[in-house]
Amino acid sequence: MKHSQISKFYDDLIENIPNYPITSTFYNDRWCMVQSESHTGFAMMCPSHMKLDLDFIHQKKTLKELSKEISSFNFFHASFAMAAINCFYNQDKKKSNIDLVDYLSQNYQNKQIVSIGAFAFLKKTLIESLQVIEKNPKNNEYPDTASEYLIKNCDLILITGATIINKSFERLISLAKNKEIFLIGPSVPFYNQLFSSNIKLFGYTIDDSKKFKQLMQQNLGKKLLSSDAVKRLDSISLIKC
Repeated sequence: MKHSQISKFYDDLIENIPNYPITSTFYNDRWCMVQSESHTGFAMMCPSHMKLDLDFIHQKKTLKELSKEISSFNFFHASFAMAAINCFYNQDKKKSNIDLVDYLSQNYQNKQIVSIGAFAFLKKTLIESLQVIEKNPKNNEYPDTASEYLIKNCDLILITGATIINKSFERLISLAKNKEIFLIGPSVPFYNQLFSSNIKLFGYTIDDSKKFKQLMQQNLGKKLLSSDAVKRLDSISLIKC
């Protein structure tokens, strides 16, 4: 499926991605990374019902070419595209000084919060009204079919950036109209159009690409996000600059 057949959001997302040559790609069962001559981007490796075709990925020689696969319903390929997009958008940004757990606890203690995705850090908050929606829900979580019912009654919705990869993002945004929205996680692109909406962004960028790849090879999973190979980003700090 060509990118022009998806939506204007996806077309706009990749419109300004440059034709920088891709120098390397790498992945494990949780993350994928794409490196250009000067920057590196990464994203969550989203599960897919289709097979990963590495030869197809390696045929994409520039960030622009690979970024077009963000429209693919092969989520492995779309994950690499998201990493290519983040390679461009998430660079040269100020490091975040905001701890998201503290921010939520201080500002949303008495608010109804819906989380699209089960984030481990949310267990550290004191928010009792949290409702978690997951594709494969565990105990005390809700299936994704509950979105239409829970979102309309919430004050704040937390959405994983991986929803851009699996194509549920726009539906969730439409359901969350007039709600506060936080787009969070390593797959979040710091894209200007998102800045101008009612969405707050909390994401990451790679600070040390060599060390990041070494940690990926160790298959550390989520522990990689707390390493000094990455730095946290947030749109609140960037807007204040």
